Amino acid sequence: MDDRAREFFKNLLHQAIHAGVWQMMWRLPTLWLVLALGLMIAAVVYWQLY
Repeated sequence: MDDRAREFFKNLLHQAIHAGVWQMMWRLPTLWLVLALGLMIAAVVYWQLY
């Protein structure tokens, strides 16, 4: 596979993932907020440990 095809598929996958994430965010905004808060808290705790 040449570089152009690889880039094309990478961009396609990237766009598909983003479209899926946006659709899920619109459907489950509260779940994403809770998840984001949990990840931020986990990151803070993780960095405090090191």
